[in-house]
Amino acid sequence: MVSAYAENDGTSETLRKMPSTEDIGRSAAQKLRELFARATDWQEIRQFKVGMQTADLLVKFNMGEGRHTLILETTSLGQPREIRGAIARLTDFRRELPNAYPLAVSEYISPQSATLLRRNGLGYLDLSGNCYLSFDNVLIEKEGNAVIDLGDGWRRNLSGGDLRPAPPDNLGSVEGDEFVEHR
Repeated sequence: MVSAYAENDGTSETLRKMPSTEDIGRSAAQKLRELFARATDWQEIRQFKVGMQTADLLVKFNMGEGRHTLILETTSLGQPREIRGAIARLTDFRRELPNAYPLAVSEYISPQSATLLRRNGLGYLDLSGNCYLSFDNVLIEKEGNAVIDLGDGWRRNLSGGDLRPAPPDNLGSVEGDEFVEHR
């Protein structure tokens, strides 16, 4: 039960809103900058027109000797039903921009969705750290993360959907019979 006060004033009693596709896109761009930390001449173009459609984000950068282009399609849910729609759009983008590497972005990409994307030659990136990028001389693959830090003292297991408090920074542990505080 949620009180009327909580509904109106947004206290911790209220459920967390799902991030918008814009928020997911911004976070994904940051994760890409972290993955390609040595890249130069980084450019991000939001709402990029590709043929008859609009891509959520186009990223261009130099790395090594080459210029790379990534085209991102953002979904709020990374479950197979939503990812199938993203696959159709990303496939269209690839036809229009054959030198761009298309990838789906979501808060969490389920293992089934990851398999669908890879089978279609597409990459993915989620906010819990899972990703698959395979283009030119680049191969980055990270899997198994299903927990995302919500940044407000809560963490969510995205595969199961449970919400739990994040451990405090000074979380202690028991070593032998003694409690040891970590700082």
